[in-house]
Amino acid sequence: MSVADVDARFQQAVALVDAGRLGDADAICNELLAILPDAPSVLFLRGLIAARQGDLSRAIPLVTRAAAGEPENASFHAVLGAFLVESG
Repeated sequence: MSVADVDARFQQAVALVDAGRLGDADAICNELLAILPDAPSVLFLRGLIAARQGDLSRAIPLVTRAAAGEPENASFHAVLGAFLVESG
């Protein structure tokens, strides 16, 4: 899969999340992570999906990995903090 194909699939996953089709978006993220297992944006999106599905125990490790992969990304850290607070 080319870089352009990966980007197009990721954008499709984002659109599916926006449309509320979380299962379909998660499947695309899983496909992309099979190719790029440490892709921070994909890990982050998958974490958001898990959180929207009410599964913070799955969301937190995903967002933690995303934040570790892009330590300068304040949004990743802010969301991680919010998830940790919410999880108690």
